[in-house]
Amino acid sequence: MPIFILDIIGWIVAHWRLILPYALALVLIVAFGIYWSCGRSTPKLDEAQIQRNQEAVRSGEQKRMEEAYVESKVAEKKIDANRADAELQTMKAKQAAREEARGKTNEQLAAELEALK
Repeated sequence: MPIFILDIIGWIVAHWRLILPYALALVLIVAFGIYWSCGRSTPKLDEAQIQRNQEAVRSGEQKRMEEAYVESKVAEKKIDANRADAELQTMKAKQAAREEARGKTNEQLAAELEALK
């Protein structure tokens, strides 16, 4: 092992009280990041669709399971499309508001903001 790595390890061992808070903070940040990224799933189906899917699986009929699968996929695509459309509409509204605000004076902007209260 190269000598500078051994020097670093020796310094860490000698000064473990300085390293401990930073190591704990790093562990907490990583744990929180993992929890946050894994714990934010958005539901794709409503309760009625989930129950229909469970009934289809319990029945064991191929036709009912296929129909439930198709309905579920269509519902997911509708939700994704609505979300994408909402994001697009938000971006358009922001752009329109920015363009509208550029053409106004400070007094006009202040009056508009006061009117929004």
